[in-house]
Amino acid sequence: MPQDYLAFLRFSNGGDGHLGVEPGWFQIWPAEEVVEANRDLDLEEELPGFFGFGGNGGGEMFAFDMRGTQPWPIVMVPYNPLEPEFAIKIADNFLAFADAMGTKLDDD
Repeated sequence: MPQDYLAFLRFSNGGDGHLGVEPGWFQIWPAEEVVEANRDLDLEEELPGFFGFGGNGGGEMFAFDMRGTQPWPIVMVPYNPLEPEFAIKIADNFLAFADAMGTKLDDD
């Protein structure tokens, strides 16, 4: 996993709040839940090459798209259907995603 993501988990162990990029809200799963959540969602089978780490509090999951080289982009994928072609890139990497945390979409 990217060091920025691991550092975030060590600091806060998850969290939620405003997000300055679409969808406008984030929820990051605590470290003790993230592996189980990926297993429960059967991501190895349903979304090979993706690793989920949170969601938007609604119908979408946030994930690392690990199909390419690092730094891995952050994508938003609907839970239904949980298919790679519906993944939407929302940040170039976890650091860019973290930079958007705590700001509202309409903030400049």
